[in-house]
Amino acid sequence: MQFDIKFDFAEVFSVNKVNVALGQKFKVSIVGSQARGEWFSNNDPVLFISVAEDGFSALVESKAVGRSLVQIQLKNGMADATLEINVYDNVPVDLGLTAGRAELK
Repeated sequence: MQFDIKFDFAEVFSVNKVNVALGQKFKVSIVGSQARGEWFSNNDPVLFISVAEDGFSALVESKAVGRSLVQIQLKNGMADATLEINVYDNVPVDLGLTAGRAELK
């Protein structure tokens, strides 16, 4: 089983690991399973997860920097799939470059 992830600006298919920026909202869908499982996360402060009624997708929002494992567990308690989500803070846009005085050539 794999996961498809849909952002406002992109869609990725068949992944088990994703890095997202803090504050992103996206949809995670289960691919390759006929059995409905329960969604669990091991690091609740990092993600807010709202599972759809059918149990095959969820809306997710990255709420804090960190790493969270999202598992789909079958009725027997065994993990059917695991999605690793790493949330990072804004990447600095300043490279710290400076320029000297302009010279005519």
